[in-house]
Amino acid sequence: MSKIGLPEQITAVERSIVNLRGTIAQLQDMARLKRADPIMIGMREGHLIELEAALKTLKWVYANHEKIRSALK
Repeated sequence: MSKIGLPEQITAVERSIVNLRGTIAQLQDMARLKRADPIMIGMREGHLIELEAALKTLKWVYANHEKIRSALK
């Protein structure tokens, strides 16, 4: 398994967030038409909050990676 750097991880999480927002929008449209369970929207929105928190953490780690490396020496 190859090492995946922080910039690539950040991009992957950003992509997942964009895709999930699209999914949520589609589910909202479907729920208005009674074709989707509104519970699924809440579940996806909860996951979106978690992904956004992970993205914030990854960006913080990336912005502070030199300080972190120095502290670990």
